[in-house]
Amino acid sequence: MSVFTPVNPRPFLQSLVSKLAVVRLKWGQEYKGILTSTDQYMNIQLADAEEFQDGNSLGVLPGDLLIRCNNVLYVREIKQETAAMDASPPAAAAAAPRREDPVSEDEQMEEGEQGA
Repeated sequence: MSVFTPVNPRPFLQSLVSKLAVVRLKWGQEYKGILTSTDQYMNIQLADAEEFQDGNSLGVLPGDLLIRCNNVLYVREIKQETAAMDASPPAAAAAAPRREDPVSEDEQMEEGEQGA
């Protein structure tokens, strides 16, 4: 049985400054970016933030993002190995042959029927 040891949040947040982090809001959105600063109220500022909803990327937000402390569900650091794995394409997608010519919807449906 593992024992939970509480962590003081302010030093924890300060240790994440200048590192890649994920901030999840109470409402379900996630923001992945470089944590540039926090304040005494534990508001969070992210640079180069990418927004996620239900695991799907909604794109990179221009400029800095300020997240008010009372909206935060959790904050976690992204280790560099994890970030590299997230950025690399899946092995199946990399191994799939690519067609140079555009394929019409009819051709795609025919290919799907032949494969079934």
